[in-house]
Parts: sequence; C-alpha cells; structure tokens
Amino acid sequence: MELRTVRHAFGGLQALDGVDLAVEPGEVVCIVGPSGCGKTTLLRLVAGLEVLQEGEIVLGGQTVALPGRQAPPEARGIGLVFQDFALFPHLSVTDNVGFGLRRWDPVDRRARVLEVLEQFAIGELVDAFPHTLSGGQMQRVALARAIAPRPRLLLLDEPFSGLDSRLRDAVRDRTLHDLKESGAATLMVTHDPEEAMFMADRIAVMRAGHIEQVGRPVEIYYRPASAFVTAFFSDVNRLQGVVRDGAVSTLFGALPAAGHAEGAEVQILIRPEALQLAWAGEGDHAANIGLVRAARLLGRSTLVHLDMPRKDEAFLHLHSRVARNVAFGEGDEVAVTLDQSQAFVFAASEPISEPTG
Repeated sequence: MELRTVRHAFGGLQALDGVDLAVEPGEVVCIVGPSGCGKTTLLRLVAGLEVLQEGEIVLGGQTVALPGRQAPPEARGIGLVFQDFALFPHLSVTDNVGFGLRRWDPVDRRARVLEVLEQFAIGELVDAFPHTLSGGQMQRVALARAIAPRPRLLLLDEPFSGLDSRLRDAVRDRTLHDLKESGAATLMVTHDPEEAMFMADRIAVMRAGHIEQVGRPVEIYYRPASAFVTAFFSDVNRLQGVVRDGAVSTLFGALPAAGHAEGAEVQILIRPEALQLAWAGEGDHAANIGLVRAARLLGRSTLVHLDMPRKDEAFLHLHSRVARNVAFGEGDEVAVTLDQSQAFVFAASEPISEPTG
C-alpha cells in the first residue's frame, strides 16, 4: 500500500496535509498520534469509506483512488477491523467469519472458516453467537473475519482499546503472531505509544494532519526527529538553555547542540530513565546531588521525584525512572548522572504537545 501526497479537509479543517506512507507485504505499520491528528481519516481513505480529495492511493501496484475516481471498498481487497469489532449479532461465529466469502464454493468456504478459526485458537466457537463471547473472543473473531478472504491489506482501527489491560496484553501478543502468519500488509491506528512499540515493524507518528517521523521503534525512541515525537513516547524532563560554542550547558555538563545557531535558545528533553541514581556517599558534594521528594513503585519500575539545587537557590524538580524497586525515600540524598543518549536538544519554540482547547 502506498499513499502519495494525500490531503483531506472537512470544511475549514485540514485533517491530512500531504501524507506520504508505504506498507510492504507482511509488514505491520502503526500510525500513532493524539486525538484529532488525522489517523482515522487516513484509514477511512485507504478503505474507501471517504472520497479522496487530493493525492493518490495505490494498492498492490494499482491506483485505487484519485480525485474524482476511486474503486469501491469491496473492490480493494482490504480487511477492516473496527474499534467496536462490529460483529453481526444475528449471525453465528461461523457465519460472521464467512461473511466475506459468500461467493466462494460452500465446501471451500467452510474449510477456510474452520482454518482461520483454528489459526486464532477459537475453533470451539463455531456455533456461538457474539452475545455469548468475551471481549477477547470477539476481537479474535473480528480479526478472523477480516483475514478469511486473504486480503492484501489489513486495516485495524484501535482494535484493542475496548479490552482491559491484562486481556489486552495477551490478545495483542496473539494477534501479532497471527498477523505475521497471514502475510498481509497491516496498517494499524492506535493512540497508545507502548502498543505501537510492541506491534509495529515501523511507526508513523502523526501531528496536526502530517507525519512527523517514520521509522523502526528503536529509531523513533532513540533518534526522535522532533520535540513532539520525543515527548509522545515518554514523559520528559524539560530544561532550557542557550547554545554556546556548539553546545548547551546543563547542570549535568555540556550537551552537543549540532544544527543550532550560536546564541539560539533551546530546550533539552531528558527521559526519566536517562537520570541514573546512586546513594550519595560521604565524599559526594558535587552539583549533581539531588533530594528525593517521593519514590513510587510502578510495577516493573520505580518513579523517583527529585529536587536538584540551582545557582539561584531555587530547586529544579525532575523525575527519574529506575528499572527496579529501590530503597530511596523522602529526604534521601542521591547522586544523579545523565545518560546523554537519552537527552535531546531542540529549538525552544518546538511544541512538545498538541494545543488544547
């Protein structure tokens, strides 16, 4: 699938503004971004549920949408899974999954339905009806129905958002294996950055109708292209500074500021896990001694609230995330060091979030 300079507006609102994106066979690409950034509009255009206004959409090497000319949804060879699963309540699981196979020979249709039900480990549900299913079972039936016709492209719109957290983890793990086994190109919309990191071969980060960055999860996280991308994938500590001699001075030392002009005002975004903590020993009286204000265990990590002294006698409040339970408590002094690979310098004017209101 390929999108070429796609633009789309609703009245005076520019929902998509020059989007270019490709998905290869067997690849899972996740589109992430805040509400209203254009994710679902993009998916609906690919599916043929919205009429393309500008640009071009190509599937399997063939153009399926141009302004004034587009193939209907049923002619695109696409499987679509909605956020609410949209199962037909009056049809059994067998008939739901076989709905897109109505033109198949009955024997082949039955065999294909049983095949995909077994693939999704729900073969025992052949005669069940949607109202008797759990959320996880409904999600797998919806995926089986989308994959049954062997689509060349699968579109998923927030497919796990209706599940509780424990079930969501289990179902998306199974879904990832099923998607890879199917071999279909997959384009998935989510607002959850952690879910995108888990599911995607590549991630496309959207903001205000355009794509800020496309790349593998490790590239997005460790080499973010903008302040917005950096802050979208984790909480950040935000410092400010001025570029002098190609670097910006911080309480943790000088950080390279390549690409920023001399004297430019910049912001330094530091991920909480980049602040590494140790007990402050008797000989530690350096500037990097912080005072613990609170430490909260969050399961697999602990979030530590720190106050760092500054020259103006005011404290700088920072967050550190450590990957274990720690004995730090309120009032403890800790030595703080910075992993510079997770500290990023951007122009001070770059937004780190979408405006609200």
